[in-house]
Amino acid sequence: MPESYPNSIIVKKQKDDVRREYTQSSQLPTDSEKAMWGSEESMLNRFRLGLDVITWQDVETWLDIGCGTGRFFELAEEQNLQFRQMIGVDFTVDLIAEARGRQHTNPARFETSDFEAMPADIGKVDLVTVIGVLQLCGCPLDVAMKHCVDRLAPGGQIFLTTKHLGWSAFAKKGFDPGPNHSWFLMDDVRQAVSNCGVNILKEGGLAPREGEIVPLKDAHTLFVLGQKSH
Repeated sequence: MPESYPNSIIVKKQKDDVRREYTQSSQLPTDSEKAMWGSEESMLNRFRLGLDVITWQDVETWLDIGCGTGRFFELAEEQNLQFRQMIGVDFTVDLIAEARGRQHTNPARFETSDFEAMPADIGKVDLVTVIGVLQLCGCPLDVAMKHCVDRLAPGGQIFLTTKHLGWSAFAKKGFDPGPNHSWFLMDDVRQAVSNCGVNILKEGGLAPREGEIVPLKDAHTLFVLGQKSH
């Protein structure tokens, strides 16, 4: 861990600025480009990790915050997972319009909203997923976590991925975090999650292009699976 990065690096962008970036990218052709992922495979590999680690038999209601085009829902349905309701939230109108236009085998609802303004009638859910959202959402980590966990029923699961500042690649001369996204240390994410009454069940590092779980020092992306205390 380079001494020049003793804490998470937080890019302070206003929500309107972030929304404009995603509105612009939403006009691009592929799901990954629309949601500003590095590649289609790296996007799907984060979703596949969720499919592997989440305890799906305990999930009837699922809230995906920053759902983009709804591709994670589609991938879950391709695995024949069944839900009483899937709810996708994104603050980009065009991405939600894309998600609403797709066919799902489970009941699906999509809302244009953000962490702090989700409709009250969503209620409490069994699972909240936050995939690659925290690094560019216009919302502080602790605030984002509070609003995510507030939506969980007691015993519900939360699964998140975000950019990992502890990646050893940053020790290389001239290789620095990009200026457009926040990068987080696992300790900071652990604290934010734990402060909301969530017990961490699994955590680790992911090499997103390869889709492999790797030691944190080798990980571009960190992940956490937690469970809300009863």
